[in-house]
Amino acid sequence: MQEDIGSGDVTSGIITNRKIVAKIITRQACVVAGVRFAKEIFTMNGCRARILRKDGSHARPNQTVLEISGPARSILKCERTALNLLSRMSGIATSTNEIVRIVKSASPKTDIYSTRKTAPGLRFFDKEAVMIGGGKKHRVALSDMIMIKDNHIAAEGSIIELIRLAKKKSDRFEVEVDTQHDAILAASLGTPIIMLDNFTPQKISSTILALKKLRAAEQGET
Repeated sequence: MQEDIGSGDVTSGIITNRKIVAKIITRQACVVAGVRFAKEIFTMNGCRARILRKDGSHARPNQTVLEISGPARSILKCERTALNLLSRMSGIATSTNEIVRIVKSASPKTDIYSTRKTAPGLRFFDKEAVMIGGGKKHRVALSDMIMIKDNHIAAEGSIIELIRLAKKKSDRFEVEVDTQHDAILAASLGTPIIMLDNFTPQKISSTILALKKLRAAEQGET
């Protein structure tokens, strides 16, 4: 709100501050996300807001998502911030839901996770939107879990040494690899979570098959 209003909404300041009613209406089919945050934006500025389509619900075009009543100046100074957040989150949730639907139809046990590649300051909302759309949260912050990426390996010079150090710190960590060889190496060293970075679907299939063979061989030895 501070970012948008600055020192004051000078345009709304010249209109009559009568009580008005406003509605937020969908323009296309979507998964609604962020409506509770949009409501909070209005209520914290002296307006009343009633949710008509809850987060996670599927909406058709021209359906009312939120109904707001209150002083005209208050509604007008809040509308863009509320709409921006609601539109962004609903867009993310809608896209996520479509991806999840396609993936689950092919592989019911496969989940979709979000990344940290978000707009600064909006990560909480972006990741909430992914979850509302049927996805799951990966790391929210660097403090959540050790995740060894290509730049860590480049800086340290050894994936083997980094895995050794990570195992000393935690029994739950992740290693990003960009070759099948490194995926098998990481697995053989006891890495619990392996991220296949920029693999084609065919390469993912062959790598998973190789990892299954490695697991079978290890279990046979034990």
